[in-house]
Order: sequence, then structure tokens, then C-alpha cells
Amino acid sequence: MGTAASSMVVEYIPISNLLVEELDVCYPAGITIPKRPLSELLADPSLGDQLEDLLQPFDPEDPNSAMIRSFKLSKILRTSGLSEKLIGELSAHYPAVAGDQEQYDLVVRTRDISPLDSPARLHGMEALLTSIQRLYAEHFANLLIDTEPGEKDMKTAPKIVIQRALVTESTGVAMSFEPKSQAANFTSVYSTWGLAEDILRRTVARDEYLFHKWSAEKLHLVYSRAGEKEFELQWDHGLKRLQHRPLNRVKERGFSLSPERAQYLGTLAVRLEKELGGPVDFSWVC
Repeated sequence: MGTAASSMVVEYIPISNLLVEELDVCYPAGITIPKRPLSELLADPSLGDQLEDLLQPFDPEDPNSAMIRSFKLSKILRTSGLSEKLIGELSAHYPAVAGDQEQYDLVVRTRDISPLDSPARLHGMEALLTSIQRLYAEHFANLLIDTEPGEKDMKTAPKIVIQRALVTESTGVAMSFEPKSQAANFTSVYSTWGLAEDILRRTVARDEYLFHKWSAEKLHLVYSRAGEKEFELQWDHGLKRLQHRPLNRVKERGFSLSPERAQYLGTLAVRLEKELGGPVDFSWVC
């Protein structure tokens, strides 16, 4: 397997074990593929020259050229296959995440994407490898045609996170700030029944709690609102896809998270902010 520095696959550790014990939190089992040169991840080293040409800066006066190259790049990365070393390390770590009998589904995303922001949910090793190729293809194809100014790293593949998917009653996100105004003296907690994909974009109805940071130890609830929820989003293990399920009347109009749990999550966000030295947001399930 090699040393941690040379390994292509390592254990996913979002925060230190010491902090996990101190804050009494847990997170689903997971692994990551760290950032590394794209050329090291592909099965066919001879593709390096083709990729080098496609990833060159393009003439902004000719946007069609960028689109054509983006399409070619995406096709190469989706069909080229991954390196034997990467597949071997993924296979070795796979049972720790998917279970010895592959009894768990997986959630796959790039590191800078929230677990609730439309991640790929899948089952099985073959589907995992396909998803990884797709994420690399999307990353570089989008980066190639991105018109935002600034340096673009067109040779380093993004970090990918692979975690065990959980069965949940409710999910959401907690932030050590108010997201709309970015006010730092508030902390926000959003929740909904089932899977809260795209909760920040309001594509699912959500419940909201807003707390004022009264002190380092105590939050003061200043606002709460129960969203008008008609359904919940859950993973159908038989169909292998997300399904909308109707809610009963109590769940439709009630909170998907109690005030006590919301306050706990808000307090946790404040403590993490203090420990990590800056604003934080995290996804949660219960």
C-alpha cells in the first residue's frame, strides 16, 4: 500500500480524533482520494500528451474552441479507465466503507461540495469507479470553460470523498453564521425530513432556526420557522434511486428537528468555529 504520503487512497478524517471525542460527534466511515496529478490516476499513460494539449489556455475570442475541447476532454476522462494502483487501493479500502457484504450504499463527491449538495449515491465497486471518472471529467471540463479570472490548476485532480450512506429520519446543515447576510454574531440551523439535498437553494422545504451568539456557552433563539413540507426525499434501495414520499399531516406542519437538538447543533457550530479558527458549516443527520 505504501506510505500515507504516496497512497492514492486514505481514511477520511474531517476533524481530528481528539476533537471528535471532545465534542462527542461522529461521522460515517469514509475514504478519500487526495489531490494529485491527473496523469497518475489514469490507466493509459499515453493520454498525457492529449490531455496536455486539451488543457492549454484557450482564446477567449473563440469560445467554441473551449466548448469543443471541453467535450473531448470529458469523453477521454469518462472512457480512459483508472490506474491499476488506484483501483487496487480502492478495492482494499472498499469493505471498510461499503461493508464486508456490500450492505451499504455510498455517497461520492468532490471535497469542496457539501454531502447534501446533490452528491452521487451508488452501490457497488463498478458504480464507484464510474462515478470517480465522471467527477474528474466534470471537474476539468467545467474548469476548462470557466471564465472566472485567476489561476486555474489544470493538471491536479480534485480531492474525492467516498462515505457510507446513512438511513436518516431528518437531515440538514448547521452554520456558525447567518448565510444570507454573512452575519458572524448568529448561527443558523436548517433541517427537513429525509434527505436534505440542495437545502440551501430551497429546492426542498426546510425548517429554520436562527440563534444569536449570546455567549460562548449559550445561544439565544431569535427566530424559528417550520416549512410547509409535502414530501420527504429518501433512497429507494430496490430501485436504486431517490424517491419522493408523501408525509403525514403531523410531519407536514411540524418541525423536523426539535429546538433542543437545533440548539445543540448551533452550539457545536460555534465550538468548531472557535477550534478551527474561522466560520464553519457542516451537514448532519439524525
